Amino acid sequence: MPINLLYENCRKAWPKAVCGFANVCGYFSSTIWFIVLVPQIWKNWKGRSVEGLSILWATANFTASLVNCFFAFSTPLPVYIRISAVYMPILEFFILVQFWFYSKHSVQMKVSYGAGCFLIWIAVISLELSVKDAEENVQWIAIVLWSIESFPQVILNMRLRTTGGQATPSVVLGLMGKTTDFLSNYLLTLPSQYVIMTYFSSTLAYINGIQVIWYPKQQPKKATIMRTTYGSHSSPNEDALEANDCEQIPLSADPESSVEEVDRAPWRKWLPFVL
Repeated sequence: MPINLLYENCRKAWPKAVCGFANVCGYFSSTIWFIVLVPQIWKNWKGRSVEGLSILWATANFTASLVNCFFAFSTPLPVYIRISAVYMPILEFFILVQFWFYSKHSVQMKVSYGAGCFLIWIAVISLELSVKDAEENVQWIAIVLWSIESFPQVILNMRLRTTGGQATPSVVLGLMGKTTDFLSNYLLTLPSQYVIMTYFSSTLAYINGIQVIWYPKQQPKKATIMRTTYGSHSSPNEDALEANDCEQIPLSADPESSVEEVDRAPWRKWLPFVL
């Protein structure tokens, strides 16, 4: 008997049209999850940087997806959820690889953090494979991680007062995906884990979207000209002039002569009268 993909996991008391709409939302969100991280991966690769991105966000994403891989194939779920369960960990692991290559942290710190994550992932896989029917209980780990995944990124944006590290298309696509996820999870009969997770993760996604609108994007840093005086013992970082202030210093004069010009100004004012 062929499976009608538009009428899976329907609520019996609700009209079929609602069920069809909810499944369409589910497949739409699954399509979005296929491309949601692509703009972020491209931005990181193009700038050779992960500055402004939270490593905790990336780690929580991948760990939750790893746990979800086992759960998605242990219980009756729509096809689009199983597709995402296989595909998403690949993209999320790629983000972690970018953190390894582009992060400015020391190699020692990268190795320590990577080793800790690896041990956690091995423990999760071992638990899933060795304990009978562990998928449903272990899935709560994924639900908790997905519910708070955006929290470290939201806090980092608040601290930096910018969302410059995030790819705006990825944030917009994420909002669309979370919205359709919310509709499909609440209109269909799905495990309570997904319903709870969708509520919290959608809330944080909208907060992140507001941050993208509210915080200005980072502007290119202005060139600075260092102003020093003869005999000055201040550090080179002090007394820096922005490029916009360059016109205040004559281009033909060096720093010493500019100081002397200021010192002689009163004498020159009286020279015509003396002579």
